[in-house]
Amino acid sequence: MGGDGKVDKEAIHTNVLGVREYNAFFNCNEKGRPINEYHLEFTKLLRYVANMTSKYILDKFIVGLDEPLASQVENLQPKSLTELLNRLR
Repeated sequence: MGGDGKVDKEAIHTNVLGVREYNAFFNCNEKGRPINEYHLEFTKLLRYVANMTSKYILDKFIVGLDEPLASQVENLQPKSLTELLNRLR
């Protein structure tokens, strides 16, 4: 509710949209797309989740990769998403 006791419909709408993107982040996968497209969607959705460590973000990105690339990337043991992307170029 706003300060005047009325329901803030815009805030509710924004929150619902945020929840949708939040859930989409956790379901984001490569799905046969080029890595740059997956990365673009991943980083776009990342803004809807808070308090994620860089390690968690990296791990989530790797888990979303298709096989066999996901296993190959794990063997590289990158320290950050930036380092991983640089190695994949």
